[in-house]
Amino acid sequence: MLSSKTMQGLIIISFIIVCTIFILIQNDTRERIRDELVNDQKIHGQTMTKHNAQLISNEFNNIVEKQKELALYVKHSHSDSTIDISELVLDAYNDIENRMDIFVLSIADTDNIIKIRVKNKMLTEEFVGQDTSEITFVKEFNKEHKPMISNLFLGIDGNSHVASTYPIFDEYDELMGSIHVIINPTSFFQKYDDSYGLSPNVLTI
Repeated sequence: MLSSKTMQGLIIISFIIVCTIFILIQNDTRERIRDELVNDQKIHGQTMTKHNAQLISNEFNNIVEKQKELALYVKHSHSDSTIDISELVLDAYNDIENRMDIFVLSIADTDNIIKIRVKNKMLTEEFVGQDTSEITFVKEFNKEHKPMISNLFLGIDGNSHVASTYPIFDEYDELMGSIHVIINPTSFFQKYDDSYGLSPNVLTI
């Protein structure tokens, strides 16, 4: 028969073994739960990224459609003096602003000289007549004369902006000029921040 000291020793050793196994199982379970949660977060993040990307893409497509419509009016205004381009530019500005915070809308000629400019819902003479050829997104546009969305850039007001540029062609498909819509992306993306707790700066980038 085992002595009481031996029994006590066996009980203590058994207890230690049971505790060790319990801790190992608990740690393994905890690790598996953590991995599953991390994986779920990744899947959720990817889903939300795709969802937001689609919404944002739709918003920019709407801007491009409005620019396309305005470009057609500008084209026809050269042969039809009854078309009031100034009013149409104001209407386009207001339509776009209803969707996102617009900084400025301008129309430039083939030499990239600003001819019409709208800011704060008003036609303005500020920068009208200015050559925009050296602006980065204008340089990019001049390479192909196709609709384009610029990279993020720092505006003259010190804030980050994104530009949507659209070409204006005449009836002979010769370039007549371009339409530039510059938006304030941070305020636009703020609604995604409110909905999903995502940083508008991250969304902007």
